[in-house]
Amino acid sequence: MKPGRLPGFEPRRVAITMKGNFGLRKSMVKRLTFYSVMLIVFFLLLTGLATIYVSHNIQKRAELRGLEKTAQQVAVGINSHLDRVTSIMGVFAEAQDLGSMDQNLLNPALNRLLIHQRRFLSELIVIGVDGKERARVSPFRIHQPSELADRSSSPEYQVPMTGRNYIGPVYISKQGNVPVAVVAVPYGRPDAVGKGALVAEVPLREMWRIVSEIEFGQTGYVYVVDHDGRLVAYKELSEMYQLFGQEMLRIPEVRRFIHRVPWDVNQDHEYLGLVGKQVIGSYAPVDLADWGVIVELPSEEAFAGIRRILVPLAVLLVAAVLTASITSSLLIKRITADLDRLRRGAEAIRDGDLAHEIVIRRDDELGLLAQVFNSMTSRLRNMVENLEQRVAERERAEAALRESESKYRNLVESTADWVWICDTRDRNTYSNQAVTQLLGYTPQEIFNKSTYELMHPDDRGKVANWFRRAVERKHGWKGSITRWLHKDGSVRYLESTAQPILDPDGQLLGFTGIDRDITERKRAQDILQESEERFRHLSELSPFGISMVERDGRYVYLNRRFIEIFGYTLDDIPTGKDWFRKAFPDPKQRHEVVATWLSDLKGAARDALRPREYVVTCKDGTQRQICFNPVTMKDGREFITYEDLTERKRIEEELLRIEKLESVGVLAGGIA
Repeated sequence: MKPGRLPGFEPRRVAITMKGNFGLRKSMVKRLTFYSVMLIVFFLLLTGLATIYVSHNIQKRAELRGLEKTAQQVAVGINSHLDRVTSIMGVFAEAQDLGSMDQNLLNPALNRLLIHQRRFLSELIVIGVDGKERARVSPFRIHQPSELADRSSSPEYQVPMTGRNYIGPVYISKQGNVPVAVVAVPYGRPDAVGKGALVAEVPLREMWRIVSEIEFGQTGYVYVVDHDGRLVAYKELSEMYQLFGQEMLRIPEVRRFIHRVPWDVNQDHEYLGLVGKQVIGSYAPVDLADWGVIVELPSEEAFAGIRRILVPLAVLLVAAVLTASITSSLLIKRITADLDRLRRGAEAIRDGDLAHEIVIRRDDELGLLAQVFNSMTSRLRNMVENLEQRVAERERAEAALRESESKYRNLVESTADWVWICDTRDRNTYSNQAVTQLLGYTPQEIFNKSTYELMHPDDRGKVANWFRRAVERKHGWKGSITRWLHKDGSVRYLESTAQPILDPDGQLLGFTGIDRDITERKRAQDILQESEERFRHLSELSPFGISMVERDGRYVYLNRRFIEIFGYTLDDIPTGKDWFRKAFPDPKQRHEVVATWLSDLKGAARDALRPREYVVTCKDGTQRQICFNPVTMKDGREFITYEDLTERKRIEEELLRIEKLESVGVLAGGIA
């Protein structure tokens, strides 16, 4: 009897016709290979196109956010320039008391202002309460009374009479051949007799400078349009004069600005730009002048990075297709090889060779058929198979564990934070490469060393105490900040978080943690604290009273001078309501003051002064003439200074009384 045969079994010969099976096999391999390759090509192309599409959108959004930031930067610069011009004019108007100034003094005062501020002003006009020009001064010329005009119907007179500043449209100056704009500010209180408007012709060279100096990309550019969409500023002066005043309504970003469409990065911001090229653009409004800043970057430059990756991506896709084709072909050949194994196994079993085993590890019909064949093998064979299976599973588990450890180590070594392990004596047993960047030491230099040696001497005792408690309680820590000494001698602030390492019996083996460098954040906090202390010190030395009011009306700060003037403390006036009730006990006066305050607050721009004078009742019952100078800061809080005018008013009244007495004396002498 041959080995592997059943006793007394003689194989029965059965004729099996195999004609043509190899041709069918080859045909099946080709079909499976073709369909598999086509499916793989489809998914790879889909993945590549999706990658290009997503990359294009990401690049476009990043460029658009950059353009938005640039447009806002230019708008802030222009707003700052216009605010400075109106501030210069407003301060001059209030300081000179234009409403009551003698005509012989008015022209010299305007001429001096024009000379000192020639960078910002090219012509000055004072309009009286009746809307007629009282004085007009140009460079090297003071206009005669016969040349003065009636401006009562002009917006530069009507708008300031409502208490608001006016900035007119841009036009080309006849004298300097440069774009200019008319700016008008009111002077005098609304209830005063001597009120009117101070009008100036303002050259826009500074806006040119801001627009021309902004650089982004290689071919990006900036221009400014007015509220009607007409171009008023562009970096190229030669093209500026050709395009000045032309409507740019064909440009989508200009139309968005005119209609005040909220800017959204998800909108379509690609269009045919000012210079006739396809661009992406953004806009930002210049609120003080109702102008719009348009920023454009040619699409060719914006998406150059995407175009550069197309060729490498195409090569990668072709390589992936070839690799997938070869792999699928090999897999299909492996599948059809299992048919040959079944055929050979069937022939072996037909011959009675029960020691033969068909090895097909599949869950389909071929695998089930192989299992039926293999069930007839001996118990020993089954035991060997079980043992081999266990060994294979163990090898897979070990391979998975090694892969997991490799991934964890790669993650730890690639992080910018210091990942470390120490024992219960605080001796370092592991550090990643980040410690070199943070402290200047290599992991080998600090291995098996106490970390106390690397800490600031003043922090070692504190750290030793809470480390001892952590060991006793077997718990970690979170957010602990410690000063460390860099290898070059500098001090670094690290924020530490750690967890205990316990064995299966709960015994503490050490700690593992992550330290993050917060030196720059710590320095920023120290600088902020120093700045706040400096502000408080300057406020306490100020000759004016100062208060800070939150957006909800709470008083959060009063300087020493404020308390000296009024006698009130934060306990006396915790809110604005308490202040108005005590400082203005007369209900009628209080109602007028509150109404004026709310009106000024609603109409004024951020960072704009809103000076007012009121008689205030102090804590001791006395009354003082106070000049209020409130300003709304960018965060919405109110910063208010209080100037005590009581003594100055008393002196002015005394001088006026003396002048009247002298006039009476002169009159009496003349009569005598």
